[in-house]
Amino acid sequence: MGKGYLKRYKECFPETMIWVDSMVSENICYGMERGLLGVTTSPTVTPDAIMAEPELWRNAFRRKWIENPDMNQFEILWECMYDFAKERAKILLPIYKDDKMDGRFCIQGNVYDFMNAEKIIKQSKRIHLLGKNFIMKIPTTKAGLQAMEEIVYEGYSVMATATSSVAQVLAAGSALTKGLERRTKEGKDNRGIVVSCAMQLGLPESCCKGYVKQNHVQITQEALEYSAIAVGKKAYRLLLEKYPQVMFVLSNFAKEKHWTAFLGGRIIMTMPMDYLKMLDDTDPQGLKDGIDISVDEVYTEELCEKISFYRKMFQEDGMKPEEFSGSEGFCRTANLFMDIYETGLMAVRAAMLPNPYKDDGKY
Repeated sequence: MGKGYLKRYKECFPETMIWVDSMVSENICYGMERGLLGVTTSPTVTPDAIMAEPELWRNAFRRKWIENPDMNQFEILWECMYDFAKERAKILLPIYKDDKMDGRFCIQGNVYDFMNAEKIIKQSKRIHLLGKNFIMKIPTTKAGLQAMEEIVYEGYSVMATATSSVAQVLAAGSALTKGLERRTKEGKDNRGIVVSCAMQLGLPESCCKGYVKQNHVQITQEALEYSAIAVGKKAYRLLLEKYPQVMFVLSNFAKEKHWTAFLGGRIIMTMPMDYLKMLDDTDPQGLKDGIDISVDEVYTEELCEKISFYRKMFQEDGMKPEEFSGSEGFCRTANLFMDIYETGLMAVRAAMLPNPYKDDGKY
């Protein structure tokens, strides 16, 4: 059951919010019972939900196909995700606040549409019909930036995602803020609209470590261990300074230091169940604010010198929007999302088209 420490994190770190990164109903309830205030989902957590609740999802896939025999496996997966998201987002409605992030349920847009603003905007309309507490997660690419500004302008909440660089975070902050400012200029009410930007920490760090290993780079290990933290801290500071309406969100933690380094910040940290259970067993009174502890410049200078793409990640003007979708961190994230999303498609296909008498051979 855990020691129950999760409830105390808000007392010890009032500016830092912890959310649940899961589509599984039991996990969402676990978080709500311990005072957590929101939920994120992504292409990586939907297959986890299918694995955790296989019969429930399998029956949903079959029922959806019977009701809609013309649908393909992509459409069935999305429609079932919408159905479950709508149902599970209701769990958060008692804590929903229209002027805060509290009680929000985030759903990732179609990862394959990262280069098409029109398709992102179209899907947004479908997602936001699911309930007043929904936020659409949009990849921070050139097309994604165009879409997120327009979607906010139309009156909907957005979380920029798939960021691994300071430049991406600031570009997202600018686009989201412009959407709000356009509404304000026209006298429109912004109540109910919340905007945020999520950065993954584990994936960009793994890119740096992969580069070092593949190219036999001699580098200080401590510098490498702080590679993503340094980017995240700089992005957080500049976003708060330039675009204070945009909430900074952290996810994809690969080690304890990834979250302890940001404690005390005006931040949402969204975590999967293994991390939530670890925090529930960890007394926050034994932890200290980490947000204002800077990463040694000696480390970031070495990283910029020895890792070819690190400067693009770390510098405020390291990349232009047209470069985002080709950057190392984004490519790593998008590939992971697509790979795992496709395991969800396989589950749909297995429900629609059972594969009889298949052995271990090629066919």
